[in-house]
Amino acid sequence: MDEPHFRALVRQDPLFAGADVTMPLKVAVTAKLGEEGVIDELSEAGKATQTVNTIIATPSKGKRKMIGTNTDYLGIAHAPLRAMAENNGEDRVTKYLDPQLSYKARYVFPRNTDGKTYSAFIIGSGGTCRSAVYAVSQLGLSPIYLLNRDAEETQAAIDHFGSSLDLRPLRSIEAYEAEALKRESGEVGHIACAVGAIPAFTPQTDSEKMVYTLASRFFNSPSPPPSPTSSSSSADLGKGKEGEVLLPLPLPSKRPFLDMCYKPRQTPLLTTAEQSGWLGVGGVEAMVEQGLAQARMWAATAQAFAEGKEEFDPIPYAVKAEDEGPVGLEVEEKARELVKQMMDIKP
Repeated sequence: MDEPHFRALVRQDPLFAGADVTMPLKVAVTAKLGEEGVIDELSEAGKATQTVNTIIATPSKGKRKMIGTNTDYLGIAHAPLRAMAENNGEDRVTKYLDPQLSYKARYVFPRNTDGKTYSAFIIGSGGTCRSAVYAVSQLGLSPIYLLNRDAEETQAAIDHFGSSLDLRPLRSIEAYEAEALKRESGEVGHIACAVGAIPAFTPQTDSEKMVYTLASRFFNSPSPPPSPTSSSSSADLGKGKEGEVLLPLPLPSKRPFLDMCYKPRQTPLLTTAEQSGWLGVGGVEAMVEQGLAQARMWAATAQAFAEGKEEFDPIPYAVKAEDEGPVGLEVEEKARELVKQMMDIKP
């Protein structure tokens, strides 16, 4: 990120429209903002996670402004949402990604009959864990349980989000059972969703084995009971930021589990989840959904430059799916189908 030729490419080359940022630069690129750095400002998601996987060049007062954002969290949220739409028999499988309403709205999990939010768990740590935490929180789930072999890494994730989110680390059977009692008593909502973000290696150490043991317990925990439609109105969910309306998701018959690992395609965690009645979602599906979010913003920004706009905010276009968006249904579906047909990656 400190290489002068790279900054010159981003800042001065008129053909530079944006870029994908991958490890280990996702955090480094956020360290220096403004003319001395690669990007000028962070989106809300970039600020929340302090990780950037997408750079977008956009018009601003006759100049080119570089925005750093995070679409990893959108991939993590959109892949399960799309799977849930298919599972629920929706006539438009991107309905939960893009409500296509005349007002700003976002789908989130409903509250239970006691008005409690449903909970979730995440396996892993690091930058992907941060994106997963942000994604799950944006789906209206809390508390979020964190399973990881490294206590320090888990604490770092908790410290990053501070008091803004209810993150609860679990490292023992006793800790799990204490939280299970809270869910059984109604103090905490049932587990409704989960994300895996660890490699598919055979666990070796006691701490690694404990992660799998706890995950198995979660997979076998009671499912949320169906919520009556009368208690699932948008009024019960409050408002999001800037007056955003929160729409209640219909609970699926199978809880979604997304495993971000896709080597192999069918991971041990996916197998365990599906055997326990969960809706398994592969990591490649999250990969293509975050890529489509990037493509929508880049396409929209290219159009803004072509039209000579003085100011343009590309971030809202990340969720403008199908023919309502700048990429289009045919291209999006071809991209998804291509990913689904990809051969497994050999170890």
